[in-house]
Amino acid sequence: MIKGKTLQGWFGFKSLLILIPCAAFIYGLYTFSIGWYNPILDKHEFRQTQTALSVYWMLKEGGIVAYQTPVCGAPWTIPFEFPLYQWIVAAMYLITKMPLDQCGKLVSIVFFYMTLLPVYSLFKNLKFDKELFYVFSALLFACPVYLFWSRTFMIESLALFLSLSYVALIQQYVSTRRTILVFVVMLVGSVASLVKLTTFVPACVFAGGLLARDYCANVDRRISKDVVDGLVASLLFILTPILLCVVWTNYADMIKTNSGELSAMLVSNKLEAWVFGTCAQRVSYALWVQTILKSISLNMGYYSIVLYGVALCICSRSREIGYALWSLFCFVSSFLVFTNLYIVHDYYQYENAIYLILFASFVVYKLASTHRFRFTALALLLATMCLQYYSYNYVAFDPQYKPPYRSVLDEDTTRHRDFIVGTFIDNNVSSEAAIVVYGNDWCPTIAYYSKRKSVTDHLRGDYRERLKNVKGLLGGKAIGAVVVCSPNRLENDEIARKALNRMTTGSLVTNIYNAKVYYFPSRSATRDKVLELNRTHTIEIGR
Repeated sequence: MIKGKTLQGWFGFKSLLILIPCAAFIYGLYTFSIGWYNPILDKHEFRQTQTALSVYWMLKEGGIVAYQTPVCGAPWTIPFEFPLYQWIVAAMYLITKMPLDQCGKLVSIVFFYMTLLPVYSLFKNLKFDKELFYVFSALLFACPVYLFWSRTFMIESLALFLSLSYVALIQQYVSTRRTILVFVVMLVGSVASLVKLTTFVPACVFAGGLLARDYCANVDRRISKDVVDGLVASLLFILTPILLCVVWTNYADMIKTNSGELSAMLVSNKLEAWVFGTCAQRVSYALWVQTILKSISLNMGYYSIVLYGVALCICSRSREIGYALWSLFCFVSSFLVFTNLYIVHDYYQYENAIYLILFASFVVYKLASTHRFRFTALALLLATMCLQYYSYNYVAFDPQYKPPYRSVLDEDTTRHRDFIVGTFIDNNVSSEAAIVVYGNDWCPTIAYYSKRKSVTDHLRGDYRERLKNVKGLLGGKAIGAVVVCSPNRLENDEIARKALNRMTTGSLVTNIYNAKVYYFPSRSATRDKVLELNRTHTIEIGR
């Protein structure tokens, strides 16, 4: 229990401490409301629309487990994660009839706030005071990574909720030794690893620390049935989710291998370097300064590093600092395991920033444990620093662009090229036809907003051969449109140009931003409507 005289009245200690997460919660709701109806093209749109595309075709044509993500050609299935999030979003869409983009955002936000439940259970079973939970809540609700990415159409918050539930249930088992919890932990851990392994791994490391601490506490005792049962349970907790994840990965790889040339490029053994990175990356400036240090400064502020250093020196021998250091280790371990993913994609910090928040919570709790008012002040200070960095990095500015800066949250994404191209195709091309997209990597943005199955190819490797034989990738579907996002490069390549001309013979063409769209109008698209759309979308007005 925190010592010191309690402030009385309305401004009592608990009232002040509870007000901080409440204020951050209200600010978070306000943030989530900004750009609520915008297309999901604000940041890392490729990942958002990939998930949304899977849900769209799940609703339209089924495919519950071997679900479709039609961007690499027929038979259109390239499963990655186990589709629990997709099922939940689809169910919400069927129940509420909300637009699909908003269903995905709402599910993400709900699971973000639900992460408080397993954390509360964890602190309770570790026998910490509620004050620690309050400061954790304040820091979580003010954390830039969670405020931004919890409003996107992504699986991150569900994966985090399941992984933290796995940790909390393990600690509950350690505290109660109830046999039924062994099966519950195995089930929740397995689902968490299937939904997203990269989120499960740091949770598994944290849970391993809890199990090791319990074993060390009982190590002087003789070998007994309880000790053996605990060791067996610990092995089941760790190995079962990993084995099931291996089974799912092999199943997904088998489907990708049988789904064509483009899909076969996405099997797990060909993505190992992309996922795990190299040894050189693990000791690089790009990892330790531009990724890890930037992550700490973004979520807690540069000045907080000094606070943590002082606190660790003052409180080096305490239960709280032990948990804090282990949380920090879990935070850093994710960068060292999935190095390239963290360097390339900043949204992956959603998976491990929670352990940085745990670290900060334990440190602040211990540092100010002798004076409640000071404890509240420090918690408020850190939460304010988080919000300040959030405003700088996400709301007010987008670091990718030079002045005048623009807001990422309230950007009018209806002016995004891929949204306009997609809606143009949706309005003018037969719904039974497929589309072909070149020069947009594997990004499914155009496929999603056109509501068409697609071959979305990159201009690398043997793209000329794929261009000449693209009809074989369409599963018998006619070509409704061909979108060239890098027209100069393709048209300057004689072989590619000839193949493109054969593919687009008889089509109409329009320019939308820096993309050239060759399309075959559907019967419902009259000549006057087509000409009007051409005049509208040929204007170069944006991104």
